[in-house]
Amino acid sequence: MLITSLLNRCKGFPQYIVENEEQRSFLKLHQSNSVITPHSQPIHSLQQTSQYTIVASCNQITVNDYRQTKNIFINQKSVRCHPCLPFTIVLQQKSTKLYYEWNIFESIYSKNPTDVVFLLSNSFALSSEDGVNIFDNQTGKLLGGVVVEANSLGTDGVDVYCGGKNQYCLDMKMFKKRWEIPKSGKLTMKNGIGIIKDLSTISAIDLNGKCLWTMEKKGVSCVELSDDGQYFLLGYQNGSVDLFQSQTSTQLCNLERLHDEPITAMNWSSSQLHLLTGSRDGLVMKWNCFNKPEIIHTDEWE
Repeated sequence: MLITSLLNRCKGFPQYIVENEEQRSFLKLHQSNSVITPHSQPIHSLQQTSQYTIVASCNQITVNDYRQTKNIFINQKSVRCHPCLPFTIVLQQKSTKLYYEWNIFESIYSKNPTDVVFLLSNSFALSSEDGVNIFDNQTGKLLGGVVVEANSLGTDGVDVYCGGKNQYCLDMKMFKKRWEIPKSGKLTMKNGIGIIKDLSTISAIDLNGKCLWTMEKKGVSCVELSDDGQYFLLGYQNGSVDLFQSQTSTQLCNLERLHDEPITAMNWSSSQLHLLTGSRDGLVMKWNCFNKPEIIHTDEWE
């Protein structure tokens, strides 16, 4: 079933908004069935890469390689795909599984892993109760680490940025802290800017830990940044989504009640033209933005 929704227009977001009244901006929702949802548990991971589209809940991973869709039934807490390679990391309660083309080739013991990011050095950083450690992509070999507490990770490709009770920047060549700021919250970082979500505030920092702005926001359930770092989305407990400029915190758009349940995950494609949203009831929606409405056929959830 295809549902086309006209959204409120707003200024200052040229990729989406066209001032010509005859070319309004539309979001199109792709959903194969309006009753049967793709997952029975809350969605915790969404990702779109050159290789895959990934949807994951606590006991199921749905993988679409743009030719076919398959389901992997495995208990896990997060899934992260390499942006360019068919390499995937699955976080479980007491271990981290490494997959190549969805064939497992290594398992790493890690107590309560919380997040993972890929580095330019053919390696990845993993946060857990053991701290933040670096592993080789091909072998899973431990290369070193720093003992810090982190609930979320970001990277510029070289250094690793950590969210948690404090915010850290880690030099992963020398395996030491570059800086630390006493600010709690979960960190989302892309292209040199980090968005920190605390219980009632949203803040932005740069690569040096400088706070760019702070605003009060309650009811935020998840955060998503565009790949270029210029825009970010806030998903709310009431199923709505707000769009902001990252450098100024200027609100550009309010998309009300995209979901009936709290939004638990979002993912923006690198082109910023495709948005996935997932909610607590297991429903996943795919939104495409065009200047004019088009009929698009999809069997992603068939």
